[in-house]
Amino acid sequence: MTLARTALQDFHHASLVPRIYGWRSAANEQQGWIVQEFMKGSMRDEAFEEMSLSDKRKILCQIADVVAAIQKFELPDSIQGYGGLTFDEKGRIVGGKMTTVPAGPFESYEEFYRETLRMEVLNADESELLKGWVPNGVRARLDQFIEKGLSPILKPFKDGKKVLVHGDLSKSSCPLQSQNNTG
Repeated sequence: MTLARTALQDFHHASLVPRIYGWRSAANEQQGWIVQEFMKGSMRDEAFEEMSLSDKRKILCQIADVVAAIQKFELPDSIQGYGGLTFDEKGRIVGGKMTTVPAGPFESYEEFYRETLRMEVLNADESELLKGWVPNGVRARLDQFIEKGLSPILKPFKDGKKVLVHGDLSKSSCPLQSQNNTG
């Protein structure tokens, strides 16, 4: 959130990122927490269905502008590898574990995706319906793809620019502001 707020500081949608007043990492605690600015507005999924097509276009253009501004932001040199972000003992933003995959940072883009896929396949072990993807040999094919098929697909992206990614544009993460920021 610190980087997103910085990325949008000269952008007319900077008020979309709440100020952070305090937080504690879940890394050393049973559960992390965050105290952040309350932002008045309505949830996108509640309001979007009732909007006119013209208003929906404006909102989608605003979201696209925000995502583009975040992705164009130059990450600090202190961030190495791929994955999540955290603060080091000096207060610098550095690579860290991801919130979605309890691992990281990863040295390469390929390692990042390989571990993400491994974790998703392991999650299938918990499903009575999926049964770990074992029936019909699906699991064996997935494991083989993760080990041998991923590299050729990701090869063109090895030297790509690292960018800040907003990992969740779901209903709970982006309120529609009550102010008229149509960009």
